[in-house]
Amino acid sequence: MATKTDSLSWRNIDPATLPTGLSALYEEYKTAQRIAAQARDAFESAFTEMAAVPTSQTMLFGYRFGKLSIAISDEPRKAKSTAPAALDFASLLKR
Repeated sequence: MATKTDSLSWRNIDPATLPTGLSALYEEYKTAQRIAAQARDAFESAFTEMAAVPTSQTMLFGYRFGKLSIAISDEPRKAKSTAPAALDFASLLKR
């Protein structure tokens, strides 16, 4: 059964407070994520260059459901919002 994520209470956790085993797995995940981000950036830059998109426009990429989607926008990309302060792992478990 699907759950609507907008009704959940999400909490940020400080990764430095994770137990050793979880910390190592989290670092492995973050390393893979950085490698994937570099590959995505290289792909998107090469694609945008080959498509010769004018500098006044932005090429946007979507990857939902394993499909490649592309849109061209006259709007500049929006800056990412900042996240709230993170909890330590022990505080999360106290609830």
